[in-house]
Amino acid sequence: MNTLEGQVAEREPETAMYVNNFLTLLIWRGELEAADALAELNVRALSWIVEPWKRCTQIEHGFSSLGYLRLLQGDLRAATACYELAAVAWDAYDADRQWFFDYYPFYRAELRLALDPDAHELALEDIRVLLAVAEVYRWPESICRGHIQAALVHMHEAERSGELGPLTACDKRPRGCGARSRGDDGADVRITHMLSRIKLALLASELSPRDGVDRGALSNLIDQAEMLVESSGLALPKPEITGARGALAYLRGSLEAASALCTEALAECSETSNHLAIGSTRSPLGWLRVRLDMPSPVRPLSGTAPTSSRSSAPRSPGSGCWADLEKSRPPKAKRAAEEGRQLCVAYLMLVVGIDDPTVASPNALAAGKIPGNEGPQ
Repeated sequence: MNTLEGQVAEREPETAMYVNNFLTLLIWRGELEAADALAELNVRALSWIVEPWKRCTQIEHGFSSLGYLRLLQGDLRAATACYELAAVAWDAYDADRQWFFDYYPFYRAELRLALDPDAHELALEDIRVLLAVAEVYRWPESICRGHIQAALVHMHEAERSGELGPLTACDKRPRGCGARSRGDDGADVRITHMLSRIKLALLASELSPRDGVDRGALSNLIDQAEMLVESSGLALPKPEITGARGALAYLRGSLEAASALCTEALAECSETSNHLAIGSTRSPLGWLRVRLDMPSPVRPLSGTAPTSSRSSAPRSPGSGCWADLEKSRPPKAKRAAEEGRQLCVAYLMLVVGIDDPTVASPNALAAGKIPGNEGPQ
């Protein structure tokens, strides 16, 4: 934290990267409100990056991760705005765009299905393009996450149609729901992989009841996932693990135990404002809640996609308290500050919902004073 505070105070060019690293760690720890408190600082720090390629990289990665955060929080409009800002990050770059390891763009497929439950082809096309890049550069974690996300799309298609056909596509994605690969060595990837296998088992039990489900194997898989969540401290999937235990109880006919576990998981989601685990049927908890017909303790996934964040994003950064960013800056830094201000205004208006973003002083943020907080959390 001392290092981060020093970076903010000096407006170091690497601040956005460090803040985003901390923000994404908070997301995986399930501390969504703390991550949300850093979001605006993350965006403002983009204007401190002078090198164009570094700025484009952080714009793309930063807004993709913020899109995932907003998706988790159930704000689909804000999530769409963030992902669209990420998608145009390299548009003004003078040379060929550069590619860097990332996996948050894969979660846009989940957003596609939340906005349109029949958008399977569009979601899979998003994943296909990203996977092609990951395979060229041999990024094992990105490849593994991409196949997992694609498998979840196929599962949703099978669930919507009531047909087994789309599930065969899961078998063709060995890094998704089949054998583990070297890309899922990280705890978060392994947990995600386990959850996809749990969901596949739940779905197969409905679509192919004659074959049944190996409840002992499913129980062992849930145990492994739970141990990994507890040992890693990555608590974001915890409600899904609890929901998976409830789903197993449901399959065993123990409706009282299933209901109790579902209630427990819903309370965990409510505490962390994790709307996605409740509203998405790609989640074991979402699957169980629908079968038990239990109400959600948080508002459902909401919002519609803006027609185009690029066209609705303000082109003028405003004046007033923003003007001091121009003082004593060389032309290259002034251009970075200009682009950074435009992005920050777009973020505050489209995502946060502030009508006049110029009222928030960048000096206060440079001192680590995020509105509504005593300092960086």
